[in-house]
Amino acid sequence: MKTQSLELRFTLTLDSTSTAHLTELFMAAIQVMRESEQRVPPTPIEPLPDPPKPSGEPESTSSNEPLIDARQVASFLNVSTRTVWRILSSGQIPHPVRIGRAVRWNCDEIRSWARAGCPSQDEWRHTKS
Repeated sequence: MKTQSLELRFTLTLDSTSTAHLTELFMAAIQVMRESEQRVPPTPIEPLPDPPKPSGEPESTSSNEPLIDARQVASFLNVSTRTVWRILSSGQIPHPVRIGRAVRWNCDEIRSWARAGCPSQDEWRHTKS
């Protein structure tokens, strides 16, 4: 929730009853704002990724999750996520699968590609054929 500060300055002449009602109104508004601030759940923090597995295998090896993201590919290759994007743009890693805006790689293909010595996309296509 984005909050903004607002400062108002004005002069108001009120009798004591109106002043009391206005004070109650402001105090109630302040109480409602404080309660709503307390109800806002904290923004979840994404946990840090697990360190790479000693076997050098990508994190996802189950048949239920055959696609892995750039972070998991980076962990498998022991490089940064930025390096994964660089080698993709230079044609040195198999093409990913795009699902909407999500970019994923086939876990088995990345594993096989690494075992084959990390050939370029062209060489990899010929190797697979």
